[in-house]
Amino acid sequence: MVKLAGVKTPFTTENWQRAKFLSKIRNEISHKNSIIEYKPEEPQSLSAKIQNEQYIELEKVFTNKEEAEIFLSHKFLKQSVIELRDCLLEISTYPLYASNVKNKT
Repeated sequence: MVKLAGVKTPFTTENWQRAKFLSKIRNEISHKNSIIEYKPEEPQSLSAKIQNEQYIELEKVFTNKEEAEIFLSHKFLKQSVIELRDCLLEISTYPLYASNVKNKT
């Protein structure tokens, strides 16, 4: 939508950034069996960002490798669903889309 239609606003919000972050976690879990590079000293690394999260844990897999396994708690999953719902609501109520959406809450 940003490139083709020039719609930027709903895709620059904190909710959208959070959705992208959750997507990265999901991709690591599904495509790499929950194993990620363990680089907590690099602030932009996924492992450093995950360490700042509540209700999600990283556990070193091997002592001789810089890898960790992601463990999600029920609270993290529940909160993620709420956050993704908020993101979708924000996008769907953007004026470009709002006329096509019925308010069901």
